[in-house]
Amino acid sequence: MHIKSAGLYMAVCLVLSTVVLSYNGKENSAMNDQSHTNAKRIRRIHHATYHATPEQVFPLLCPVKEYDWLEHWQCELVYSKSGVAEMDCIFKTFFDPTEPEVWTVTRYDKNQCIQFIIANSSRFSRFTITLTPDGNGNTEAVWEEIMTSLNAKGDEALEAWSEDVYARRREDISERLEHYLQTGHMLHRAGETRDR
Repeated sequence: MHIKSAGLYMAVCLVLSTVVLSYNGKENSAMNDQSHTNAKRIRRIHHATYHATPEQVFPLLCPVKEYDWLEHWQCELVYSKSGVAEMDCIFKTFFDPTEPEVWTVTRYDKNQCIQFIIANSSRFSRFTITLTPDGNGNTEAVWEEIMTSLNAKGDEALEAWSEDVYARRREDISERLEHYLQTGHMLHRAGETRDR
């Protein structure tokens, strides 16, 4: 390396190291500031019984299969080796066009449990659906969602996601799933739009 080039290289390195140290100092200062409070977080649970086995229910808890039974469902599949739900599958939803949500499958226990991490710019959720056979050919399901706000808009979303609202939405989805399991056809309801 020529002396002139070496000098320029050293100068650039010095500037970059100064910027990094300055940034890290601010970052560490912010991290050491413990005066803030925790973000808003809520937990919602829904219980449902489906008159079908877990082997029949589980495959339908999938972003691709939901087109068969969940009216107004729309998603964009980002990654799946199999073309359906699987571990590390990623897809997007657009219930709020200004804030698409990215879903990642973080747990996939076939016929037992599926878990998603759902994130957008204002909130972060862990969404788990657990299936248990009841011994009579039916399935007991637990839908659990833990939602954490990331900012003021997230705070508003969590406030709107009351226990009553959550219960009504999950009951609607459960009715649609049960209808499909029993008839093989989608349940249509006039004048409705879909949110999660």
